[in-house]
Order: sequence, then structure tokens, then C-alpha cells
Amino acid sequence: VKRCSADAVNRVSGNPRQDQGVALDIEKPKEFLDEYVNEIISEGLPLRPIIICDNVRNANNIGMIVRSATAAGAHAIIIPRKGCPEVGPMVVKASAGVALRARMVHCNNVY
Repeated sequence: VKRCSADAVNRVSGNPRQDQGVALDIEKPKEFLDEYVNEIISEGLPLRPIIICDNVRNANNIGMIVRSATAAGAHAIIIPRKGCPEVGPMVVKASAGVALRARMVHCNNVY
């Protein structure tokens, strides 16, 4: 825990009207498609669904998909770099924090 000035908290939160003076700066390591495919090859195809997001352009929608897919028991959510927003604070907020523990696999595109 680190105490910071209000200006520093505002810079981290990006939304000073809603941060309530508290902010958390974290980074989740990315998993990429080639690593995921190698795991599937070595361990076998999962019996749970794999969700592929294609051209989902709104970060809030990505977050809601991640939350719903995880609740439904999805093995992974594949998020391409082209056509989808970066997984950032809006995705985490819309997912109600589930994006921090959900298995999200990143790739360049799904074609």
C-alpha cells in the first residue's frame, strides 16, 4: 500500500469523479494463442467451450462476454488484437473483476 497525492491517484484511475481516492495499478500477464494451442495439443481438447471474440469493438461488451463466459464454464476466451479493444480498465470494470482471473488468450486475428 502506498499513499499518494490526489493528483497521482487521478492519473492512475483515469476517472477522478469516480475513484473515491483509491486506485490500484496492476498488470495481468498475457497468454498468447500459440502457447494455448501447444497446451491443447499436449493435454487434449478441453470439454468446456472456447469463446472467440471477433470484431467486438466495445470494451464494455468484451467485459460482459468475459464475465458471462466464465460463469458458464468456458475454458478460455480468445481475444484478437485486430477488431477488439485492448483488455484494460473498462474491460475489467464491465467484467466485475472476472477479467483478472479469467483465461483470456490473445492473438493477432482469428482468420
